[in-house]
Amino acid sequence: MEQQSVITQLSQRALLSVDLQELLNETCARIARTLSVDFCNVLELIPEKQQMLFRASAGWEESMLRSSLDLEPDSQFLYVLSENQPIRIIELSKETRFRAAKILVENKIVSGISVVIPGRSRAFGLLEAYSAKRRVFTEDDMHFLQGVAHVLAAAIQHREVEDALRLSRNQVSVILGGISDGITAQARNGQLIMPMMPPPASQVTKMRMK
Repeated sequence: MEQQSVITQLSQRALLSVDLQELLNETCARIARTLSVDFCNVLELIPEKQQMLFRASAGWEESMLRSSLDLEPDSQFLYVLSENQPIRIIELSKETRFRAAKILVENKIVSGISVVIPGRSRAFGLLEAYSAKRRVFTEDDMHFLQGVAHVLAAAIQHREVEDALRLSRNQVSVILGGISDGITAQARNGQLIMPMMPPPASQVTKMRMK
């Protein structure tokens, strides 16, 4: 029940159009408390650089924020992205599916869950929770993290649409702002069919007096 409540609350927060970075930070903190894990993070995929970028975290050192991790062919992160389904790690040191990320080994991570944050044309990145003690995460835990990942995906896509509309409006404003000679419409043969020249100031004054 608590896990479902957290998903509902985060969904409501996303609908309020709160700052995306604030939502990501809050999400990591809520997951860490709900699952009682030592670490939680959001990694953004940067495909052109073959890297994962830390976007938000809980438990990790502040220096990790905005740092990047290389996507190597046998890496854990690339494995999760290619599988495109929740991956449960029971004991990292005994994994044979992929090579454990150096940062996880250095921080003595033992168990964890990693899920994909979907996007419109490609995955946005990963949402992960890790424990420094051996732990068998349940199916409910995996579904919980996946549910939160879909909430984040919807929020991220909504922000992307808003940004695109804002950019489009700004471009139109710049174009219209640079027009000083009025607007015309032409037929396919080039004939002028609708001149829309701004009236002289004197004519505007007479029209108002009438």
